[in-house]
Amino acid sequence: ELQMELAGIESQLAIARVNDGKEARILEKEQMQLLETIASTKEDLAAVVEGTKRSTTTTANVMERIADWTTDNGNNAAPYRGAMGYAPALDSKKDIDDSRLPY
Repeated sequence: ELQMELAGIESQLAIARVNDGKEARILEKEQMQLLETIASTKEDLAAVVEGTKRSTTTTANVMERIADWTTDNGNNAAPYRGAMGYAPALDSKKDIDDSRLPY
């Protein structure tokens, strides 16, 4: 949205430079303010994305530890998929890729 607003001001600025210098100065100030806002927003967004990456990695590590704990590191394997009373089977990436299951 900020980029669209900036494009509109730049369009008005081009017209104002041809017609009147006073209006052009006002629009140039607005343009500079928008450019600063866009730069600030990009920095804030980059910080949020970096925080999300760290959070996702931490969550994945916790989930992996829980899965290892509940399956006793594979020692409590079920005799077949879905067997009750056993730890759930953990699929590897290869298992999923080779699977013909509908999910």
